[in-house]
Amino acid sequence: MSNFLFTWELGSNSGHIAEILPIAKLLKKRGHTVNLLFREIHEINLNDLNNIPVFQAPVWLANLSGLPENPISLPEVLLYCGYHQETYLTKMIDVWCNTLKKFNPDVLIANYSPTAILASRVLNLPVVTIGTGFYTPPQLNPLPSARPWLKNVEQRLLDSDNRVTKTINSVLNHFGSESITSCADLFNVNKNLFLTYSELDHFQNREANQLNDFVGPIFEMSKGLKVAWPEDTNIKVFLYLRPDFRDLALIIKSLSELNYTVIAVIPGLSKPDKEKFGSNNVQIFTESIQLDSVVDDCDLAIGYGGHGLTSAMLLANIPQAMFPLNLEQFLLAQRIEALGAGIVINIENDLPNYYELFVQAISNKKLKKSCIQFSKKYLGHNQESQLNYIADQIEKILE
Repeated sequence: MSNFLFTWELGSNSGHIAEILPIAKLLKKRGHTVNLLFREIHEINLNDLNNIPVFQAPVWLANLSGLPENPISLPEVLLYCGYHQETYLTKMIDVWCNTLKKFNPDVLIANYSPTAILASRVLNLPVVTIGTGFYTPPQLNPLPSARPWLKNVEQRLLDSDNRVTKTINSVLNHFGSESITSCADLFNVNKNLFLTYSELDHFQNREANQLNDFVGPIFEMSKGLKVAWPEDTNIKVFLYLRPDFRDLALIIKSLSELNYTVIAVIPGLSKPDKEKFGSNNVQIFTESIQLDSVVDDCDLAIGYGGHGLTSAMLLANIPQAMFPLNLEQFLLAQRIEALGAGIVINIENDLPNYYELFVQAISNKKLKKSCIQFSKKYLGHNQESQLNYIADQIEKILE
């Protein structure tokens, strides 16, 4: 049996954990040794771990200034993570190498973990990446822009890629390792497994030979509290937002006035706010619910454009109203909108008329039709088969 180490280095919230845990559990079930190195541990449910040990991953915490604002590519993101200067990146790689040596894995399984991947290069450790396309950009030189609507950024992309490549090569030389040609070489690993569909790839300029590595999204439909829609109700809306979302009260008020039946999941909502927002037609939960208990009759889903929930709603033929809060969510929400299966609301614009917005979304039959067309293509999606395929691919690395 083998020793596998999962890492999560960049990004935030529980979506990364949701992608990793099902694979980790299956590998453990097959008899392997499995450990987890996570950036954030506060959202872990210890009962979900199946006794798999979890540890704090090395992370860059210092705030930096004088770097490009609003990063447009992964190299610019990395500049904020210690890649701006050889001295700091050397320290990060040294810590990662020491950490990896403690676990002595046969294979590193990396979820948005570029520095862990770089340390693995120093240690000659096999690597498999898992996650959405956002974590593993197309292997182009320079790495492409994550803000494709910006024009005349070619030189900026090249400059940042060259700067980070130079820093990386100085550090690799320090450790006696082979240099890279560009940042794209970071992802020249044993296997890149994309936990999404090609239509939902955050980047639309990926090489055709990588499309076979799209194995579909991972999401949990049966975990959590079992709920049910009230009988004899008309329009049904599922909502997942957080308490600090700017327009939460306005959205719930609009849905309530429309007399839509609402099941809302709002993690962390205070008891007074839960009582204030709840009504005869609005049920509010602060814990996870079983999605398979609500999707069959749902007319509209409201969320941020997070990958797991968005994929689940799309495959369940449910149109979506998406309020992305970061670049990753925005790019995915754009893909859903381009498919004709949802609408994107940019809250940085003028305050929307939510009453009209939801009425239009519900009455737009084209949204539902587009969802059905997409889900038919992936009608055979079976998460058990998918997870077994992923585990097989990881095990094959050591053959």
